Amino acid sequence: MWWLYVLLGICVLALAVWALYSGMVVRMYEVKSKKICRPFRIVQVSDLHSLYHGKEQARLMQKIAEQKPDMVVLTGDIFHAAGREDGAVSFLKQIGRYPCFYVLGNHEYRSKKAAKYMELASDLGIRVLSDEAVPFTVKGNEITVAGVNDPLRAATSELGYDFLGAIKRTLSGLDGTKFTVLLAHNHIYIDEYRKYPYDLGLSGHSHGGQFRIPFVMNGFFVKKQGFFPKYAGGLYRFEGGQTHIVSRGVSAKPEWLPRVFNPTELVVVDVVPEA
Repeated sequence: MWWLYVLLGICVLALAVWALYSGMVVRMYEVKSKKICRPFRIVQVSDLHSLYHGKEQARLMQKIAEQKPDMVVLTGDIFHAAGREDGAVSFLKQIGRYPCFYVLGNHEYRSKKAAKYMELASDLGIRVLSDEAVPFTVKGNEITVAGVNDPLRAATSELGYDFLGAIKRTLSGLDGTKFTVLLAHNHIYIDEYRKYPYDLGLSGHSHGGQFRIPFVMNGFFVKKQGFFPKYAGGLYRFEGGQTHIVSRGVSAKPEWLPRVFNPTELVVVDVVPEA
């Protein structure tokens, strides 16, 4: 009978290793649209929190390069509200080699340095979107890239900032004939974003709810959504053809709280023509 206990111990150990694996995975998605003529690839980086992935972000940059992106989007919390900034700065100095768009998250605003970070990113060739929509040509496709701010801007940077009003002003005038990518750090407001005609939404924020049980529970807890949140991570498709993807983030913050069945991830989206 002793071998049963050994086998059980091995199974428990293997399950624990799987559950607590913290290495970065590449999460692949495909989105089809009749609004584009040629396929293109988006790499999404979210919630870095200024942590390093190798010396001078070597592992992260290598992982991104391997995906051969046509554009890169940063969906907030690249910086952390407290602590060192060098991990984020090192990353921004390198990611500008790609066509890159950036929206700020709650940590950039909580730091009270949002204006500084926006200027830094812009100086490095990164297009910072602050409640605006801009045209962009990728692989011969004329698309729109829209970016909305995090609601924390109202509390930390600009008194009287109307978050919902800014969403309406930014998104209500979108040209529905063009493929639109929406960047919005905070996934909690997906149902608000969906009122407007974007095609692909990309968000981050809650690190996948920290704990997951595969095929059973997609995220345990998210602030303002509570337990078993509606949008913790992954791909969500809606009527009318809208797709929204929520990244579980590339950092292991907070370091003292393990991610369970919830490894850090680099999101890759292939947008392809729909026949």
